[in-house]
Amino acid sequence: MRSLKPAPIRATIVACGQIRPLGDAFELASLFVEPELRGSGLGSSLVERLLDRSIQLHACRRDTCGCSKNAIYKQNAPVLARHAEEGHGCDDVYLLTLQRTTGFYTRLGFVQIDVTEAPSPMQLEYSIGRQVASVFAGDSLAVMKCAGRSLTK
Repeated sequence: MRSLKPAPIRATIVACGQIRPLGDAFELASLFVEPELRGSGLGSSLVERLLDRSIQLHACRRDTCGCSKNAIYKQNAPVLARHAEEGHGCDDVYLLTLQRTTGFYTRLGFVQIDVTEAPSPMQLEYSIGRQVASVFAGDSLAVMKCAGRSLTK
């Protein structure tokens, strides 16, 4: 007879991020990687997956891909592959970040833009956030936009 012993489960979240609707566009937000794992590629990989998700959501939301509405809430490999073949890109993804982190996003295909080029909800978020960034982080905010990329396969 075997005896079963419960194994301790210790799940630790080491990175997170989100892609969320911003009017007709999307915002890449809340990206965080534990300090000891920065530089490992985890953040870049997470951003790539979130951008892929934004492309899928964008095409499905606009009914330009012929997907069922349920496809936008599922990681659907055939849908993602078709979107990649059709050249859907991420040119409608924006983000706010501290000025000191813009190099990370530049390497991933983002360019810094003037706040007036961002969707109006982001302009409002910027006007509030720049005060917070200045006081608590000692840095200024930057607005960035994905310069365009296709789905990663």
